[in-house]
Amino acid sequence: MVRRRRRRKLTLAEKVLLGHLDDPESAELEPGRSYLMLRPDRVVFQDVLGQSGLLQFMQTGRDRVAVPTTIHCDHLIQARTDAEAEAIARAVHPRWAASFVKLWADHGDTAVQHRVGIDAALQHETILCGSPARVRDQVARLIQETGVNYVICCFAWGDLTLAQSLRSLRLFAEDVLPKLS
Repeated sequence: MVRRRRRRKLTLAEKVLLGHLDDPESAELEPGRSYLMLRPDRVVFQDVLGQSGLLQFMQTGRDRVAVPTTIHCDHLIQARTDAEAEAIARAVHPRWAASFVKLWADHGDTAVQHRVGIDAALQHETILCGSPARVRDQVARLIQETGVNYVICCFAWGDLTLAQSLRSLRLFAEDVLPKLS
């Protein structure tokens, strides 16, 4: 429908975006001017904006999401104990944080630096960190409170060694996933 209206082949970006129009027959399609009403068929949440979106969703009082929803957790560290996992997180976080704020810092903007502190990340669980039992509880709570369908985790970040990343992944696969299914 949209391709016929545009009278040309669509770019990939146009196909993805315009393929989700609420009303493809009558939607205004003026680039840079139109306000599009979309009906997404999947939602992916990541990092701070994802967390903001999830907090807004939780305020709606709904039990489940309306479309398949994925949460991307950038940081997951597991060890046999909560204390060991937190010690690892505290050791590797500075390198990640410095990399994350580098472009802002290079241009003299230090306003974002307070947003990547390890204490706040652990407190607000923007880093999933702990023993298998604790991480299992964190992921289960995340799923319960948001109704998401998928959770994607990153096991290699900051200064984590390959051995640390693989250990965390193994613990997650062996001790967390089976109990969430």
